[in-house]
Amino acid sequence: RLCTACAAGTFSTMQASTTCRACKVGSYFTGTGLNSALGCALCPPGKYSNETGPCHECPDRSVSLQFGSPSCAFCPAGQYFKSATHCANCDTSTYSSSTG
Repeated sequence: RLCTACAAGTFSTMQASTTCRACKVGSYFTGTGLNSALGCALCPPGKYSNETGPCHECPDRSVSLQFGSPSCAFCPAGQYFKSATHCANCDTSTYSSSTG
C-alpha cells in the first residue's frame, strides 16, 4: 500500500501519520504534500476562509481588512464601502447611519 500526500489545505508534521490536519481558518495551501502549518498562507485582505477550504473573494460590498480573515463584514456606520479591502470615512457634511 502506498502513502498518500496530504490534500490541498491540509498538512502532516509527523512521520507514520495516519491523518492530515487542516490549515487554520483564514489560511490555505493550494498544493499537496505540505509538511508544516507554516506553509498555510493567510488569506489576503479582500478574501476570507471560514472553513478548511480555499480563500474566497468577499461578497459584494463587504470587506476584509486584514490577513487571515475568517469572514467579511460590511463597513460600519460613519463609513462607506470603497473596495473589498477599504472602508472610507464619510466626509464632513455627509453621514451614514447604518452598516453596509
